Amino acid sequence: MRTSVFVMKTALAGALLAGIAGAEGQKDLPAVKGIYLDREHHPTMNGMRFDIVLQQPDGSKAEVPVTFDFHTGDRFWLRMDMRNSAYVYVLNRTLPGGDKGIEAVRIDDQQRAPEPAQMPHLVFGPEKLNHGAARLAPKGKNMAMRFDRETGVEKLYVIVSPKPLQLEAFFGADGKMAVDATHHDAMQQLDQRLSEWNGNAQYAYPDKEGAKGIYQDNYGYCVERQPDRPFMFEITLNHGPKR
Repeated sequence: MRTSVFVMKTALAGALLAGIAGAEGQKDLPAVKGIYLDREHHPTMNGMRFDIVLQQPDGSKAEVPVTFDFHTGDRFWLRMDMRNSAYVYVLNRTLPGGDKGIEAVRIDDQQRAPEPAQMPHLVFGPEKLNHGAARLAPKGKNMAMRFDRETGVEKLYVIVSPKPLQLEAFFGADGKMAVDATHHDAMQQLDQRLSEWNGNAQYAYPDKEGAKGIYQDNYGYCVERQPDRPFMFEITLNHGPKR
């Protein structure tokens, strides 16, 4: 596998981040979208509009909603558009077991106790995103995220902060966790931070039915609850077998 391509690795298939981003953060799409677009009443509130850009069979790129049914071998990018400038990080992990059904995998993930050996991976960050400049992640020639053979649920954790966060203590230059399972305090500290940041977010994206029709709005939206504090939201992608 070429190093110029990010691959969703099943080594991240643990429950370290189980339940930190779920129903509490997920809100009604029109409500969150309305807050994001209303600069008159929320001039300083930060937020993000996001969707997925999927590589087509002919090599071209097309936007799809995060509720799209992805398959092994698909190459894609996360496209982000900030309401105000901020620093962004993206973490990833994979939950295997797609044969049990996507919903069953989600429920199992929420109920299982964290396993320190199953680490998140830093896809990129810190990266400063300026208002009005949509950003594809990962960036660079021939760079993309790609679904591997292990079907299931892919999770992207998007962290937005007004200032760079000191995540160097947790992640090395290669994006892998810089601490091992014996560093329980560090693992717990990371988990607590992610939970706190998730509590400062309200987000929503279209369901499968809402993403269809003559007018197809593929965007999801996230806004912060309290200003000038980091916030984090989860993007869950369905990963099926190769077409």
